[in-house]
Amino acid sequence: MTRLRPEVLERKKMATTRVPKTPWIPLESNPDVINQYVHKLGAPDSWQFHDVFGLDDEMFEFVPKPVKAVVFLFPIPDDDDEEEEEVAPAPDSADAFFVYQRIGNACGTIACLHAFGNNRDQITFTPGSFFARYFATTRHMTPDQRADELEEDRALPELREAHAEAAVQGQTEVPQPDDRINLHFVAFALHGGILYEFDGRRDAPVPHGPSSEATILSDVARVVRAFVEKHPETIQFSLMALSPGSLDAQPPSSTVVPN
Repeated sequence: MTRLRPEVLERKKMATTRVPKTPWIPLESNPDVINQYVHKLGAPDSWQFHDVFGLDDEMFEFVPKPVKAVVFLFPIPDDDDEEEEEVAPAPDSADAFFVYQRIGNACGTIACLHAFGNNRDQITFTPGSFFARYFATTRHMTPDQRADELEEDRALPELREAHAEAAVQGQTEVPQPDDRINLHFVAFALHGGILYEFDGRRDAPVPHGPSSEATILSDVARVVRAFVEKHPETIQFSLMALSPGSLDAQPPSSTVVPN
């Protein structure tokens, strides 16, 4: 564990506090809300997020396969700005899609970008849509340049409008843009046979070992369990799996992971 460098702390501060130029309202961890949002941005209707109702294998049976990515919502620990393992870019992750988060309260959008961006070669986005344009334009850019592209006037109004519409949907009370939000989204996706954690506040994707579509849910569950063991006060977290598949079975009435 080492103290974070000033530039990393500044990026984390920008990502978790209100930025006057872009005061966004955070998204709810709700598949219905997120699916409407990503479909408006150009994702195919067949690609959808689904709740993951627990961390045990039997609960994974209620998640459509194949799973292409997982989005994790969790409370930011009180010591998050104090200490954290610094991550050196893994050689195998050089061509993975990664973008820094510079827009306050936009971690849900950044997580969606990471989930779809690291599966973009398997997806036919709606022609002319935000996703189609953004991923084509930023394909060979650095994380900094991809963040710049989000802030360009030609892209941000469309994305902000879609985000603003999605942010007022859902079941929970809508916060104000200047409210302090202590929850954060990250995405997990596969690249080169390795499970990576994509967090726009970090320097680079975080590798979590070998994985595959067959084991991604179990491998993400292992990472989440380690996080909860390290922060036992964490009770408000949720998982959503991204899949192009479908499943007619309904989950049991009792759930393990609350939204």
